[in-house]
Amino acid sequence: MAFAATAGPIIALTAVPLLLFQGGLTLLAGTLKPFFSPHALANLTGVSSILLLGLALNLLELKPVKVANYLPALVLAVAFSQLM
Repeated sequence: MAFAATAGPIIALTAVPLLLFQGGLTLLAGTLKPFFSPHALANLTGVSSILLLGLALNLLELKPVKVANYLPALVLAVAFSQLM
């Protein structure tokens, strides 16, 4: 709260690109929704949960995990679910 009071209107200006980015992702997700089966969404949710767990381990400095190396697993999870 104190940071927003000292920064003033600059903080309000940061909302514009954030709204455009997140709004674009939301519209993209709505457009791609018909192409994903429930099985593909379940696989995508499982893989993303594991990636978030790795990110948490990094943030807590418990074990270094190179999460970026596992990002292709998101694409592979959807691709493999289409084969089944």
